[in-house]
Amino acid sequence: MTTTVQYTVGGLLVLVAVVMSAELLFRAWRHRGAQRLQDRWDALNRFGNALLMSVVALLSVSWTVFPEGLWYLLVALLAAATAGTVLRWPDLAWRSDAAKAGAQRASALGTLVFAAVAVAVLVVVLV
Repeated sequence: MTTTVQYTVGGLLVLVAVVMSAELLFRAWRHRGAQRLQDRWDALNRFGNALLMSVVALLSVSWTVFPEGLWYLLVALLAAATAGTVLRWPDLAWRSDAAKAGAQRASALGTLVFAAVAVAVLVVVLV
């Protein structure tokens, strides 16, 4: 029973982290259209979310019963997404001209602060 729960929770956490990293990768390499990074705040927000979920997956999943290959896939996706974001960074505007730009900046700052606090708490509690 415990192994089934560990596989289910671990699979869900890793799946969410993989989807978030893949979405950042997809948006970082797109230069046109609605599915691209809107500005630097959008890039920071999405990176913070993907990094937070990756750390949660790392610290929460019992890797003794869960395949490690999925962790390597997640790290590779996040590394490629980070590289794409870094390469796109000079082309991104600091602020979008969209009507929702202020709310997006507040969301990005909130996400980054929450991610930093959550990672610090998880590291202290679980390690």
